[in-house]
Amino acid sequence: MTTDYNFRPVAYVLIAIGCVLAATGAVVPNYDAGYKLMFSLFLAGIVPYYVYGCLSGLLRGWALLLPGLVVVAVHLWLTVTQRFLEYDGYADDTMYYGPVLLAFLVLPAAIAAGLVIDRLTRR
Repeated sequence: MTTDYNFRPVAYVLIAIGCVLAATGAVVPNYDAGYKLMFSLFLAGIVPYYVYGCLSGLLRGWALLLPGLVVVAVHLWLTVTQRFLEYDGYADDTMYYGPVLLAFLVLPAAIAAGLVIDRLTRR
């Protein structure tokens, strides 16, 4: 008998952290009026968390938790380096295609890992 951990509440916390990261990266300094929200950047930032939220009903256990941790860690690194350490108005567009690339690379790998783990636990 195997123990199946319920990581769904942790996944929801990771989605909330990701939305905060997307908002943090999207609120940029405007030298005329303080700060402005780059809404397209915010939408690009929440794409991986939208996909992850859709997958949270399909995955369980470690196959649910590990991709979420990877997505949040990479997005945190991307936000800190691009927004706080090397802010240049996002001239290289890494903040746009980074989260979208995460959604299309890491999360399908999570589905594959979930299928493999499911097959291994059924035996």
